[in-house]
Amino acid sequence: MDDARPRHARPCTARGCPPGPEVGGTADNDGDTFVDYPSDPGCAWVSATFEDPECDDGIDDDGDGLADFPSDPGCDSPTDVSETGVAACDDGFDNDADGLTDYPADPDCSSVTDRLEAPDADSDDVADAADNCVTTPNSQIDYDLDGFGNACDADYDNDGLVGTSDFLRLRQAWRAMGVGSGWDPQFDADDDGAIGTFEWMRFLSIFGAPPGPSGLSCAGTVPCPDPCTEICACGGCF
Repeated sequence: MDDARPRHARPCTARGCPPGPEVGGTADNDGDTFVDYPSDPGCAWVSATFEDPECDDGIDDDGDGLADFPSDPGCDSPTDVSETGVAACDDGFDNDADGLTDYPADPDCSSVTDRLEAPDADSDDVADAADNCVTTPNSQIDYDLDGFGNACDADYDNDGLVGTSDFLRLRQAWRAMGVGSGWDPQFDADDDGAIGTFEWMRFLSIFGAPPGPSGLSCAGTVPCPDPCTEICACGGCF
């Protein structure tokens, strides 16, 4: 008969768990803040001899479609008392205050390992509202402080359009490296210390278009963000 029971009924001594039935007691043996059957999902029935920790109870406790260690990345080990993790999309909090919490409930989360619960179009772990290149993954470096990151800004003269004047400036800086002659960090789109093929190809792809797009509300003004009036963080600017 014992073999037909769920695995929660394995002998208590084999797991090093507290002896005696959990039903009717007052101890939270597995440290998950729930005590005994039926409150604790780790208790399969009233005569179960112990409460399994969430990461070894056979249940998808955090509702992310993954159960227990090692399947659920929120579990560090089978003895972990919580399946929620440290990533924003698996931490049990509504980080972006949209009324939806974690993956898969929040559509801004593509997986439980997402570090942002807010929209992130280019998946660079910077929320769109704080991203100076919304559709281009980048390091957020913006040497001319106009609110458009170097990676999506070839408007070197800041006239609102990538044009002939910008081409002439890039040609003058072509093949400059480091701090040598002609070097200007605003031309280094990929921040590799050289102005070369990548910058040229990027320029051709956006010629005739405006810089960006940027998620910063101050984009197009200098400095952006203004350190005296605006604070930008992963959740946005305010």
